[in-house]
Amino acid sequence: MEIQDLYKKSIEKRKESLKFEANISDKKENEILLVSKYENAELKCLVDMESEIVTAASHYAFDSELKPFLDCMCEIMINRSIQDLYDHGVIRLEYRLRDHDAPLRVKGLFTPDNSDPVFIKIKNIVRPLYKEFIASTNKEVKRNFWDDTASVEWKKLDIATKKEKLQSSLNTAFQSLGFTFTSSPEVVDIKDDIRIVLHIDDADKKLNVGSKLIYLERILKSDLDDRLELQLESLSDKNKRIQRTKRGDLFVH
Repeated sequence: MEIQDLYKKSIEKRKESLKFEANISDKKENEILLVSKYENAELKCLVDMESEIVTAASHYAFDSELKPFLDCMCEIMINRSIQDLYDHGVIRLEYRLRDHDAPLRVKGLFTPDNSDPVFIKIKNIVRPLYKEFIASTNKEVKRNFWDDTASVEWKKLDIATKKEKLQSSLNTAFQSLGFTFTSSPEVVDIKDDIRIVLHIDDADKKLNVGSKLIYLERILKSDLDDRLELQLESLSDKNKRIQRTKRGDLFVH
């Protein structure tokens, strides 16, 4: 199986430490075991029947080149709704594995279906899991309102530690990317655990900040948490921050 250059860097790294080949055990009374097979590959998961959240996942593949894709898919599946996996699972997988600095060969909308044939194969393994869940539980198919939250590990950190890690990652990113700001953007607020508000020096406001934030956001996602989002401080946010500083508050949270 020939893998496009867009994914080789992530796949080679993943091959070094496959995490989800072990068979699932410890099924609880309120969970259902789902199994999907396609060609010489198999994907299993446990789903809480009440919340419809995947609690465990594992894979098997005869093709060694397919294993790292399935391994990453298992990681994405856990703590996510089985319906969202049906709707967006393979899209999330392709985005996570893609080298975002490499040029795209496809003009227009880039999707798993036109990126690499391997993702069509993955989709044929993943999507039947939700169909099996519906058939086995007689659940009603509803609109998908799933919204990602930050990881448990990130949520556990106190606000000061989060700011310290964010600022450190940003400073390192600025040096490595060679951005010429007067000073590094400062993390001034964290909203809902994932929305990181940055203060940019007035002297830098005329620069093409938006495109730079895209690069910085990718680095933060890779370093700290895949759900993090960057946004610039608005005038309203700035005025609120000044008032908080006068009161001695660190952040509103």
